[in-house]
Amino acid sequence: MLMNSSPSPAYRLAAHLEAEPERKKAEAEARKAKLAALEKQLGLNAGGSKDLDKDGNPVLSAGVKRARFDDTEYLEQSQVIKENVKSAVVAGKSLPSHMC
Repeated sequence: MLMNSSPSPAYRLAAHLEAEPERKKAEAEARKAKLAALEKQLGLNAGGSKDLDKDGNPVLSAGVKRARFDDTEYLEQSQVIKENVKSAVVAGKSLPSHMC
């Protein structure tokens, strides 16, 4: 009788779960490095309080302020539209199937 030398599924799952924190850490570091590379490519300073102007706003490495979206009216309108769409979807789901 031949013995199967491959580990059991339970053993492989346990090993996979044990390595999860290391995988997540490596993934986070990779994302951080990718973001830093993109910021460098775009000419942005890589985060931190030293990259703020006198008003506390983030700045580009060339000294140009980053744009900040302050149109509160638009934000409020878009929120109302989203809520209306959600309620329409819920109302549509509650219709009898022969009406659709």
